[in-house]
Formats: sequence, structure tokens, C-alpha cells
Amino acid sequence: MSTSRKKVMKKLFKMLGIKTGCSLSCGDYKKIIDSTIAWLDMEMDVSVTIADVKRGRGYCEEKKMILPLWLNECDTAYQVYYAIHELTHC
Repeated sequence: MSTSRKKVMKKLFKMLGIKTGCSLSCGDYKKIIDSTIAWLDMEMDVSVTIADVKRGRGYCEEKKMILPLWLNECDTAYQVYYAIHELTHC
């Protein structure tokens, strides 16, 4: 990731109150999901869970998403992408 992209990510994370340089917590993912929903000007409450599963899941009817535990081993940008991808299923 380029230096300018890292700066943008750090700035966005700071705005959300998320620490950089470490794995995202369930609360961090929830902040990202809630801010994405707000940015899309939508109203819904999606629950976020982290579990030891092979792949993530997003449930439309239940407005629930499950993120895999192994995601914490990935780059932060990928963690954010993955969470937003699962949000699209909700």
C-alpha cells in the first residue's frame, strides 16, 4: 500500500476512534459498518460477530454478519474490505 493511502487510512481510523497497526476488534468492525451504512444514507442495524469459521457470512433477513477469525492475520485494508463485502449481503 502506498504511503499516501496509509495516511488516508490512518486519518479515517482516527476519525472512527480505531487504533492502527493492530488487528481490528469486533467493536472496530462495528464502527466501520455503521459509518458505511451512514455514508450510504441508509437506516439499519447490522450485528457483527467474529468466529472461528472458514469464511464470512452476511445474512440479509437477520441483518447479521459473521467475520472469520483468520481475518485478523491480514492487512488492515483487506480487513476493512472484507467487512464491507459482508455488509453488502445484508
